[in-house]
Parts: sequence; C-alpha cells; structure tokens
Amino acid sequence: MATRVVGARTEESVSRAVRWGLFASRIEPPLARSTDIPRHAIVGRLSGSAHRLVSVVAPAGYGKTTLLAQCASADERPVAWLSLDEDANDPVTLARYLTVALEDVVPISPDLIEELDAPHPRHGVVLARLASCLRRADEPFSLLVDDVHLLRDRRAIAAVDTIVGEIPQGSSVVLPARYDAGFSLAKVRADGGLLELGVDDLRFDAQAAGALLRKAGAADVGADDVVALTAQTEGWAVGLYLAARAWNATTSTDAVGKYGGDDRFVADYLRATMLAGLPSDELDFLMRSSVLVELTGPLCDSALETTGSGARLEGLESSNLLVVPLDRRRERYRYHHLLRDLLRMELDHRSPELMAPIASRASLWCEDQGVPDTAVAYAIAARDVERVASLIARYAHTSYYGGRVNAVRGWYEWFATHADKERYPEVAVLGTWLMVLDGRPGEAERWIAASEGASGSLDPEVEGSRSLVNALMCREGVAVMLEDARRALSVIGPSSAWRTAALLIEGLGLLTSGDPDAAAERFRASAEEGTERGAVGASIAHAQLANSAIAQNRLAEAASHLDDARRVIDEAGLQSYTTSVPAWAAAARLNLVQGDPVRARSWVDRATAIVPKLTHAMPVLAVQTSLTLARSAMGLGDAMMAGSFLADAEAVVQRRPDLGSLIDDLADTGLELSLLRASATGLPMLTPAEARLLPLLTTHLSFREIGERLFVSPHTVKTQAISIYRKLGVSSRGTAVEAARSIGLLAS
Repeated sequence: MATRVVGARTEESVSRAVRWGLFASRIEPPLARSTDIPRHAIVGRLSGSAHRLVSVVAPAGYGKTTLLAQCASADERPVAWLSLDEDANDPVTLARYLTVALEDVVPISPDLIEELDAPHPRHGVVLARLASCLRRADEPFSLLVDDVHLLRDRRAIAAVDTIVGEIPQGSSVVLPARYDAGFSLAKVRADGGLLELGVDDLRFDAQAAGALLRKAGAADVGADDVVALTAQTEGWAVGLYLAARAWNATTSTDAVGKYGGDDRFVADYLRATMLAGLPSDELDFLMRSSVLVELTGPLCDSALETTGSGARLEGLESSNLLVVPLDRRRERYRYHHLLRDLLRMELDHRSPELMAPIASRASLWCEDQGVPDTAVAYAIAARDVERVASLIARYAHTSYYGGRVNAVRGWYEWFATHADKERYPEVAVLGTWLMVLDGRPGEAERWIAASEGASGSLDPEVEGSRSLVNALMCREGVAVMLEDARRALSVIGPSSAWRTAALLIEGLGLLTSGDPDAAAERFRASAEEGTERGAVGASIAHAQLANSAIAQNRLAEAASHLDDARRVIDEAGLQSYTTSVPAWAAAARLNLVQGDPVRARSWVDRATAIVPKLTHAMPVLAVQTSLTLARSAMGLGDAMMAGSFLADAEAVVQRRPDLGSLIDDLADTGLELSLLRASATGLPMLTPAEARLLPLLTTHLSFREIGERLFVSPHTVKTQAISIYRKLGVSSRGTAVEAARSIGLLAS
C-alpha cells in the first residue's frame, strides 16, 4: 500500500478531522521537490525496517523530514504520517491527531472515536483503546511522527511511549527529533528493537553534497570546492543549500573561503544571498508575514492589509527551498525556522512598530474563523493586554472545560506577568474560579486579591461571580460563605451561567450551617437547572442529593441521582476534573451500603487520583469529600487509605478551621478510625470522648476553643487530654500528637 493521498480519505474521516479542529496538512507527508536529493542508502535501511522503533536525532536543517518523506514513499507497508506542532502537548489534541493519522492503516474502533468525540476524553481510556486498535492491525505498518522534540507534556510523551510499546510485530514507529525527546528507549534497546540514527548518519557526503549544490543552482562548482564546502558545513543540508545561493551571488573563491556553519554566519548569508536581491515589495511581504506561524492567503491578506497573498506564497515556494508547503493544494505554508527567525530579526530591526498591529489583525481573523486558541496566541504576540483580557473573558471557561487546560494555564501565566490584574476584575474572578478547580490555591488567592483590588463600580454579573467565588473559597467561615452565596444569587440573573453554581454553593453553606432541609431544596434546584443547561456543577448537586438519600436509606433514589451525575459528567467529558470527585465518593458509599465492595473500591480508586486537587481553596467540598472517602475506605477495611483521606481533611481544616458541622464530622470520622485501628492492633484504647478530642489536639485551638467546639468545659477538655497523655506515655500536647501519629491513631 502506498503512502496515502488526500483523495483516499473518506468523507466521514474528513468530517471528523474538521469537527476536532485538526489540520489535514499535519497527517500528509511533505511533497517531493525538485531540489530533493535521493538518499538511497539510508532510505534502504529505514524502509521496511524490522525495528520496532527508529529514533532519528539531529539538529534543524539535516534533512530529517525530507528523508522520512522518501522513506514513506519507498516503504511497501501502509504508512501513517503525523507532523507535530506545539499544540500536540495537549494530550487530547495529540490523541485525536494520532487516531486520524492511523485510521487508514489500522482498524479504529467506534468506542475510541466515541471517547474522542467527548468534550473531555479520558486520557487513560483513550490510550487503552488506541493500544487495542494497534494490536488488531491486519498487517505490518509504519508510523512516522515528525518533530517529536516539541513534546514536553509528560502525558503526551507517555502516549507515544504507549504506542511504541504496543506496536505489533513487523511494524515500526519512526521518531525524528532535533534532540533527545525523553522517550523510554532502554527497554526497546535491550530487546534489540531500536535503530538509532544521528548526525553522522544524516550528513551529506561529497557526492550527495555536489548533487545538492548543482540542483540549488551552483552548476559550475568544482570537485575540490564541493569537498571544501562539505567539510565546512559538516554535511549540513541547509548549510549546503545556503552555500549554493552564496556561490551564485559571489565568486567561487569568496564563497568557499568565507562560508561556515555557525548560526551567525548562516544568518549573514541568509541576509546577503536570499534577501538582498529580492524586490522591495517581496522582502516587505516576507518580513511582515514572518509574524505569522502558519501562512494562508486569506490570513496574510487580512493581517498584512493586502491582496493576492495566496499567489505570492505559491510563487515564493516555487523559487525558495525555505518556504515550505503544508498541503497538496498549496494553500497553507510555513517558513523554515531559520528563515523565519532571520525575517523576524529584520522586521524588529527595520520596522518594529509593525509587529504588534500585524499580530492583532491575525488575532481578529483567527477568532472570526473560530480558532480562539490561535487568536489568543496572536493577541499575546501583539502584547495587546486589552484584547487578551477580552478573549480570556469570552473563551477561558469553555476552553478549560473543552480539555484545553494547558492552554488556559498559559494564557493566565502570560496575563499575570504582563497585565495590571486589578484593572480586569472579570478576568481575575474567572481566573480564581479556574485555579480553584485546577487545585492551585496559591494562584487562586492571587487572582481573588486582584479582583478585590479593582476600583470603581463593577458589572452586576462580575460582582455576583466574585461573591460566589468568595463563597466557594470560604475564607471567613460558613456564615460569611452563606452571606456571599446569597449576595451572588441576588444579582446573578436567572439565565446566567453562574446560577447553577450559586444555588449549589448556597446549599453547601446551609448544609454546614446545620439546615439540611433547606440545603436539599437548593441542591434540587441546582441539579434541575444545571442538568437542563448542561452545567458542570449539576453533578455535584446530584451527588449531594445522593448522599442525603443514602443517609435516609432511600437507595433507589440515591442511585437515580448518581446516574444523573454520571450522565452530566460523561456528556461534558469531566471524568478527570475536580467537580466529578463528589459523585465518585457518593457512588463508593452507595455500593458499600448495597454490599458491593468491589465496585465501591473501584470508585474510591478513581477518586484517589483527583483528590489532591481538592484543596483548601474549596474547603467545604474538599473536607466533605475526603471524609466520605475515608468512611468508604474504613468500610473496605483499608485503615491506611482511610488515614490518608482523613489527613487530607485535617490539612484543609488547619487552614480553614471554621467549617461548621464538618468539624464535628471530622472528629467523628477520626474517632471511628482510631477505634478501628485500636481494636485491630491492640493499641491503647481511648474512650469515645478522648478519640473525639485527639484530632483537635493537632490544631492551633486552645482548650477553651476546643471546649466550645465540643460543647464541654475547658476543664473537661484538659482532663480528657491528660488521660490521653497517660495512655500514650507522654506529658505534653505536642508529644501526644507525635506519639499518636507514630502508632497510627492519627494520620501522619
């Protein structure tokens, strides 16, 4: 089977790629060019290679991509091609590209497509299903993944490692990179399944260099000069091409005598041989369009305020090796990295004032085309704080819940460095919300402080959302949390995207304030409205209602609420988000009551991976969920895991001590765990009152304050504490805590 062509792709495949926002050019090998030099010897080593993994590592300009394209054409096996870009560091994007690239060479299962169609595909599920597809390949194939050095995200690297590990017998994965990309090569190398190629393998010898020089226009270059240029460039393909251009612009003696391979010299020759002779309008186009990462005629026309850019790009490509087409229709292009770097330097030197407006217009064009991520990237390149703020306000929430978590983090990191955050309260409030959900309490505190520092009157919706975030963070106790939630509801409109969360958070405030009936009313309203709108907070409201039903032994009702919660989670693809953990915890609790410990354990394990993101930035949910999981772990007989969940809750309470009824719940859970450990190991038996007191000894609270919490006198607290000291064989509060932790009565 020959390398695929665009026409071979099914209408369904093309439609899916468009739906996923993928560039078709990324899954097509580059076109053969008249200046390409056949590399028969090395192509023969690679095409049809029996090695499971072929690693090709060399700096830019050594012809890795051209070589791999020749291998794709020569390989008798079916070939899948993928060219990576920075966006491949998003695991969802990478998985979608890999699936589309592979679907012509391996049978792709409908369940993999279904998972990737979800707004938030589960990374582990995607990898497992993709691996299963690889194992079902009908015949050996070759997968070539270009520019893998661009992968930095550990999950993206793990995805490629998984594919290498699952590649079937007789198939190969070829990974060209500029440097060691951090893949797990040791096992493949030990198994004899690794072929490693480097600079020495890719560098041109004098014969190939002579052919390249002649094809690039240096027709009269002599044999001795070829040898000299090959030595000076060390067989570097792009260096030889630039030498040919220099040869045509100067005498042969000057060209050979002065040419070198260092970056500064290359820049000098690019400037002297490629730019100096260009018409001024062509040079102007090259410099201004270098602001753009990927070039199309319409984008260039819009960003550069010109016309005819498509024809100009096609003409540049036909006369210049360093203008690279990205598709067979010659509609998309990029500049070679060396050329683009030089053009950017030239523009910065000659007309630095042009860079920002070009990037700004590109941002507007990309937003109009429905590509918000690229629109933000160009707005950042323009250093247009106002526009970045506007785009974040419009797209950060949907991008975050659309699986583009890394992108949103990058936007906020840039904004925090370059903007006066207090001038943009809407961005700050949204940033607080997203950082809370992302388990970044320090950043959440900084963003909420910025929103509170805003001067002047705020839009009612912004004011309401700020009160709501304050309520979620519960920094001043549950009474203020309840006030903030009610203040938010008073100004947030009935059609607002914040309303579901506002009802939920008011319900949490009522629950921890000791009014479960009123709380249930708010949870029902949040669940009904949120489910209808597809709001992510609806799953938490259903989980709260499920917990209440379990407590009252209405198990069918609890199961129905958890079905609704999982439906919200699955439809929005939120399986790995913090908003889903309360539902997993409630599901474990229900399965235990139903006598199904195996399923209960699976829900606890699922929650465990996400619980660390439930921090003191959302203390009520964090403590409540950790305690639910701790009790489930005890029901499973796993005291160690229960202690870990209890320690998570205690750590939150250290920072947020005023959490109403949750403090009693924490003490009760600690008592249950202490009694479980003591009965199982023969450790010192504490009375229920002493076991209830012990976790509070770890806090900063005085005996008087502890007494107020437990509704006993300070004298009673002191008497119980002394009894604990005696049973543990210590004489002070601090040593009692240390001793209790050392023997397992308290979580470490």
